[in-house]
Amino acid sequence: MMLLFPIGVVGTIVLLALAVRGSAQKSPTEERQDDEWRARRADRQRARSRS
Repeated sequence: MMLLFPIGVVGTIVLLALAVRGSAQKSPTEERQDDEWRARRADRQRARSRS
């Protein structure tokens, strides 16, 4: 039982480190989604300013 605890702690730290490193660099897909979201937001703002 005491052996499982350190394994779980190390596993959690590794997963967190991977998540932090992964979020620091965006994949091309994420970049495209961000661009699309920004374009949609700009469209909405233009529509709102026109009305």
